[in-house]
Amino acid sequence: MARYDFAQALAGLCEQVLRSAKDLAGKNYAFLLGRQTGALDFILSPDNGGLKAEYVQKADKIVSTRLTYKRRTKPCEILTGTQAKETGICDTAYESEEKEVTVLLDDRIATQPRKFTNDRMMQICQNTQAFIQEFLMSDMRALREKLDEIVLARMAVDIGYKVRQSGAITGNDVYSDVQLLGTVNAQPYPLMGNYQASLIQDYYNMQFNGVPALIGQGNLQTFFGLANMSCCNSANISYEASKAAAGAAFFMDQAANSILGANRFIMAAFGASHLLWFNKNRSINIDTPTNKHIVVPDPVYPRLSWDLDFKWDECDEVWIYQISAFYDTFNVFQGDSFATQSGGATSPDCTDELWGVTGLWGYRATSA
Repeated sequence: MARYDFAQALAGLCEQVLRSAKDLAGKNYAFLLGRQTGALDFILSPDNGGLKAEYVQKADKIVSTRLTYKRRTKPCEILTGTQAKETGICDTAYESEEKEVTVLLDDRIATQPRKFTNDRMMQICQNTQAFIQEFLMSDMRALREKLDEIVLARMAVDIGYKVRQSGAITGNDVYSDVQLLGTVNAQPYPLMGNYQASLIQDYYNMQFNGVPALIGQGNLQTFFGLANMSCCNSANISYEASKAAAGAAFFMDQAANSILGANRFIMAAFGASHLLWFNKNRSINIDTPTNKHIVVPDPVYPRLSWDLDFKWDECDEVWIYQISAFYDTFNVFQGDSFATQSGGATSPDCTDELWGVTGLWGYRATSA
């Protein structure tokens, strides 16, 4: 009988747990122990912008979104000389092609379902903050760190060509060595000239605007520390000043060596990679004393929210909860964003100088 009464009282006595979960964004939990998640910091940074996407619910809880993009006009398409003089608005025109890609948000990240006996749950309801910190906060931290690993690995898959300042062109999935550290009297020191000439100038040579993001750890982290340059894992008053001084936004990621390889890092253009996110509970209207499906904000990343599912299992007489979300990643520079020589009937037959560029480039920071 006690279990039945408590089950019915969940919306009352233990509603404080759910209210506190919904209010997580207003609490300062950002400095709890946990890894630095630079890839997630980058992809969720306000500077990275967002995508206008319409989500369409499909069968088996799969959600899809349709994203469109266009090729840029190439210099080789411009008419000059006699051809320009003899071609007018009444001559044959070609239609600019709008391209599209359908992304399925069929990947899900989730905690293992966690259960509590009824007696344990009654104790939890008397100490809501302990429950939030020991379970929900711990689970969300682990979710963020796992999501960061996934985002970093997917960005690595999308690494494209480099059209380097030196004139060299490297293919996709190539990590170019850049010596960022030298040694004098067994002490490392930063090589600012290599940083500018072999890294930052590559970015501008590929005609991208603003400053690049650098995501990694190891020698890259040491270089930024010795060069007295900081940025950008957490927003602070020196964020913009740090980017301006460094000519780049450094995001330290403590999973980079294990995901990318020792001292490898990614240079990324802001706006190139995006995280697509979907909460199924936004469309579920179940809120009973024994069964709740709600959406709670992430306390560290305001742009993230999680599905929190909470239920009473009558058969085993336990309370069960799980935190999850559906997601995918998307790079705005698709394989045909820059045209090759076989452009087809809808495009002049010439190659874009940035063919193969994806806005993501691989490097390895070395030291001597």
